[in-house]
Amino acid sequence: MKAKEYFETIAKLVDLENEIASDKDRLEKRKLEALELIGRLSSTDEQTVLVNRYFENKSWREIADYMYYTERWIYKLHGRALLNMEEKIKEFSIVQLSSV
Repeated sequence: MKAKEYFETIAKLVDLENEIASDKDRLEKRKLEALELIGRLSSTDEQTVLVNRYFENKSWREIADYMYYTERWIYKLHGRALLNMEEKIKEFSIVQLSSV
């Protein structure tokens, strides 16, 4: 490998590392926004289901066992939580747009 090719490869690597770091920062920001919205749900059961499923990567069975509910009830809670999150996202978007 010639010196020029070597330095071009190093430069591409550095650019990719910077891009990854930027993507990680954006992802962390989005995760914090999601947690903030989850925290605004009125039901702590809904909050628990969403956090356990999407942030702690637990299975439906693990969540059901942890919460002492049936798996079927966890599915219902999850569905309700998603509907309520949709409303919170709309509210959050409106607040974000009005502050711009």
